[in-house]
Amino acid sequence: MVTPIPKESFWTDDEMGLLYILDEALHSTLDLDNLFFIILTAATAGSGFSFSRAALFLVDESRKRLEGKMGIGPTNAEEASRIWSRLTRENPSLQNLLFRYAKFSPDSPFNQMVTGFVLPLGSDNICTQVLRDGKTYLLSQPYEPHLIPKPLSPFLLGSQFVITAIPERFGTAGILVGDNAFSIRAISERQVQLLALFAERAGSILDMVRMNQALQEKVAELKKSYLDLYEARHRLLRSEKLATIGQAITYVGHELREPVTAIGGLAKSINRGGLSEEEVRSQSQLIYQRTVRLARFINFCLNFVRLGEPQRGSLEPQKGVCYKINNLVAEVCAEVLAGIKEEGSPGAKIKQDLKPDLPPVCVDTEQVKHVLVNVIENSLHSVTGLPEGEILLGGDWDNDWVRISVADNGVGIRNEDINKVFEPFFTTRPGGYGLGLAFARQILETLGGRIAAESEGTGKGATFTIYLPRGDNPQGG
Repeated sequence: MVTPIPKESFWTDDEMGLLYILDEALHSTLDLDNLFFIILTAATAGSGFSFSRAALFLVDESRKRLEGKMGIGPTNAEEASRIWSRLTRENPSLQNLLFRYAKFSPDSPFNQMVTGFVLPLGSDNICTQVLRDGKTYLLSQPYEPHLIPKPLSPFLLGSQFVITAIPERFGTAGILVGDNAFSIRAISERQVQLLALFAERAGSILDMVRMNQALQEKVAELKKSYLDLYEARHRLLRSEKLATIGQAITYVGHELREPVTAIGGLAKSINRGGLSEEEVRSQSQLIYQRTVRLARFINFCLNFVRLGEPQRGSLEPQKGVCYKINNLVAEVCAEVLAGIKEEGSPGAKIKQDLKPDLPPVCVDTEQVKHVLVNVIENSLHSVTGLPEGEILLGGDWDNDWVRISVADNGVGIRNEDINKVFEPFFTTRPGGYGLGLAFARQILETLGGRIAAESEGTGKGATFTIYLPRGDNPQGG
């Protein structure tokens, strides 16, 4: 026999007190299994709704089926007698029972039976009926076999059992089942109505907990994705470093092989004898020249890899005193022009167009000089051989940076090379080391600055812009 149970709207003070205690317990956890335990303990506790056993089943929309999630209660009369006798002796409070999830055994026979329950949603029985109409039913012997799905047969041990819907925002989340197995006490209509009201409240909390769980899973996925990305980035950096090391070894080996081979050949020629004094002197001069070139290359490499930590205002008489960039640029230009004159090579015109009121910078001035020398020398090589070769140094600023630009009308930079010019050992110039601009970038990054390159392409010149942090700190940062 199947009896629909109507909803009740009037509750006694004791019943409202019970529901208040249960509400507090439902709100105490965001763990799904713990919430299942609280719901089923409330259904089975003698100080709760007093059902012999209770089970929770939820809809799996992706698989279109109803699945057992948890069950609490005995599977036979002996186990029932043992459990209820122990609880009578201990006489625990309802609050104490509700918070015993840590003692719950998932391996209990009844729970194993419930969690093995699977029912396709397309079937027609009392479970799917409750899911559709959201109502509550009390079933009493004699049961109607066509209404009872086979997985629900363990609940036929008692003379009665109840099925009520667990509602959620957009439908029914599942069903809650309770019975009076191994008990001679009949299930009352009031008992069923209380369980149905509790199931409604539990459904809203279940909805919230599942949303929180989904959010936590997404957060965990994002965290894992971030960690995977972080690891991938570091693997890439490690592989890039290894590739750079290999490239550096290849390049250094190439640069060392030529002068060492030449020196070895010249020395062997002298050692064989038979050369005139003039020939020995000539061979010795060639050895010296190659040795000087070799020493210069080695020093250049060592300066790059041993770049020290720059000091702010390190050349000033007092630590932290800022330096006028106009003076620094003028000094560098004078040094470069003096070097060109000493080498006797025809130099390009170097012009300055710096605004006289450029803000000061508090940086290691020697390091910045190294940067400017390297960038200007790079431009000098770019305009070598051009009758109208010209280099223009400009200066400007904004709230954060003092900018020094070095522009030339030389050979320019190919579009595909614009992002490579600051990489160590990259060069398009015969005899170049490919370290000058890399050296400049490394210095500027340690100073808190940066450098950028611009070019419209081959034969159209290039502009290198150096960014240095302002020393007067106009933003207070």
